[in-house]
Amino acid sequence: MTSSPDNSLPHSDAVLCHGDDALPHPQVFLALNAQGFVVCPYCSKRFEAAGQHDALQDCPPRFSTTAGIAIGPILFVIAILALLAAVMASGGSEFQVASSADRITSDIVSQTNLIRSTITQCNLQYQMALSIGSVSSQPDSYPTAASATLVSALLCDPLGTSSIWSNSTSAIMLPQPTQGFNAWQYINAGASGGGRCFWTSPSGANPLSSSGIVSGLTRAASKFNSATTNSKTSEVLYDPTSSTQKFVVWITPPSGTANSNCTIP
Repeated sequence: MTSSPDNSLPHSDAVLCHGDDALPHPQVFLALNAQGFVVCPYCSKRFEAAGQHDALQDCPPRFSTTAGIAIGPILFVIAILALLAAVMASGGSEFQVASSADRITSDIVSQTNLIRSTITQCNLQYQMALSIGSVSSQPDSYPTAASATLVSALLCDPLGTSSIWSNSTSAIMLPQPTQGFNAWQYINAGASGGGRCFWTSPSGANPLSSSGIVSGLTRAASKFNSATTNSKTSEVLYDPTSSTQKFVVWITPPSGTANSNCTIP
């Protein structure tokens, strides 16, 4: 036993300690722990078994017998937290897809109805003006667009040069394209020359890989009389398997071959 020769009991697993002359305390027998030492709870003297000092210096300290009891619950809690994080991450991704699809469906449906009604209104206004003789006869009663033209830039040509979105009697606000989509375009190829339609498509690369886009457009198309092939009897053309995810809306389908802008790849 070392550290306190007067109070050591050689070759024993216990030691007697009573402090010292300056600070005595009741005699107490102290049992050495598994590491070969003990500290007096009264005077804080440390006692070591003979020959154990060097071994204690060389060996790393061991956990107490209760360490496993504390570490077990901690590891269990960490595992539960990791599992919850994984579940939340998965659920968050699904929520984002659903949210994106809802937004796309809402925007595409509302904008389709607004654009179609506004273009049709130009035709109706012209027909009314023509019936009372306030305008001369025109070769086409719909906005002119021999090539792809932004819907936002359309003019009601039969009635003059006013924008279909604002004139002397009304002003209509065309919303911005839904996030991630190109601006709506329109073409007037005539009733027999290819039809009149407008369309949009996602602006990003490989839109077919986006579950939100495909789901949103599929639901939007379901709100109309739609077809997944190049039909001239449907309101909307949309193919959920198409690589472009193009969404086409007829104003007036042609009697003959459809203009290429009014078809889906």
